[in-house]
Amino acid sequence: MRTTRFDVNAKAGQALPREQLRRMAQRLLEDRFGLVLTKEQREQEAYVMRLARADGRLGPDVRRTADDCLGAVARGGVPTIQGVGPPLQSSTGARPTFSGRCATIASVAEGLSRNLGIEVVDQTGLEGRWDYVIAYAPLTVEVSAALEPAQASLRSVFVAVVEQLGLKLERNPYGSVEYVIIATAHAPTEN
Repeated sequence: MRTTRFDVNAKAGQALPREQLRRMAQRLLEDRFGLVLTKEQREQEAYVMRLARADGRLGPDVRRTADDCLGAVARGGVPTIQGVGPPLQSSTGARPTFSGRCATIASVAEGLSRNLGIEVVDQTGLEGRWDYVIAYAPLTVEVSAALEPAQASLRSVFVAVVEQLGLKLERNPYGSVEYVIIATAHAPTEN
């Protein structure tokens, strides 16, 4: 699974919601690769993402967007984002560490998880779609040394999340995290 690669070409007959496309892709993988997934809860160190302010106000770098911001399905069955404009800019003036358009807050947590290398669980209660941008200092000294001055003066991710997004990351030493485990998979069947 880590060394062999396959091209999978699939096309939906019509425009479909993202969740339905995800379920169709999962069924394709189950049928062709014999993929069997299981879920299990594990105790693990994690961060919980919550609202930072008691009044629920968010920071300057996260803005609610229309829930229908995923537009018509483009070539290949991939949803396009309506109203995509110029790149999002951080209120710090620095180049963003990462950003997103028409994203859920859960996907912000997923992005932070990838960047931090530890699970971040969304407990904000924020629904809908959002445009966001965040700029923070790299986590490693080696990367920090190679940055231009404007980037090198950035705040830590923990401060940036509060100041720019109006959210906070709280350490949860032994939270329960859901893992998706590949129980079975094999070489795919041909067309």
